[in-house]
Amino acid sequence: MDLSELKSFFKWCTIINGVVLLVSILGVAMAPRVAVDLHSAIFQVPRESVSQILYALLGAYKIFWLALNLVPYIALTIVSAKAGNKS
Repeated sequence: MDLSELKSFFKWCTIINGVVLLVSILGVAMAPRVAVDLHSAIFQVPRESVSQILYALLGAYKIFWLALNLVPYIALTIVSAKAGNKS
């Protein structure tokens, strides 16, 4: 796998995971009662705990998205730009 394929892979990972994160955040923000009721019923978790769990999971997802998708994509973009300048 060369540098351009790796960069393309991380670009699409960043886009796809970013959309999933955005849709999840919007779903919880726009319909918090529905999200809490749904997750409480599915996972048998007390309603009082669901909001804290959801926000913790979304926060962790965001950190993982930044560290494992966005940062490698930016690093590969910088490396490929510098490699292009050397030729």
